Amino acid sequence: MDIRDRILALNIAPRLHRAAGQAALELSFLTEGADPQTIWSFISEPAELAKWSPIVPDRPLTEVGPATTRESAEFDALPADVISVEPGHELVHRWGDDTITWRISGDRLDCINVLAIPEMASYNAAGWQVCFAVLAAILEGEEQERLVGTRAKEYGWSQLQQRYEREFADG
Repeated sequence: MDIRDRILALNIAPRLHRAAGQAALELSFLTEGADPQTIWSFISEPAELAKWSPIVPDRPLTEVGPATTRESAEFDALPADVISVEPGHELVHRWGDDTITWRISGDRLDCINVLAIPEMASYNAAGWQVCFAVLAAILEGEEQERLVGTRAKEYGWSQLQQRYEREFADG
């Protein structure tokens, strides 16, 4: 499947919850039968994250403690401190000023992104949709380049961001 089609067809079911000046963006991604240990590796190991995610940490995110992340070499490092970890099931870490919780349940991966800047929800939802489509391709055995940052804009990110901005404004 062409990556552009995969990105648009991917159903990540984003939900935005707002309370007390904060926003939590929840995304659910079905991994189409990938085993939980494989998914765990793709959310915790730097080499695997570097294939699909904007989060590329300086160490495995498998133990509580300090870490940093860079989207790529030209970007400044951001905190990626691991707050809690239940290997194979749940990982909570920082991503700059945001906090991300990853939960694996069977072949479902949930991502809960507590945003320091709630107005960024549509940007994050669009970005994760692109990234999860890349992950889906990889999990299905396809060769697929990582599409983050400005590269994602070439693959429909802007249209997704505008769509989510409208959806979140209506919700």
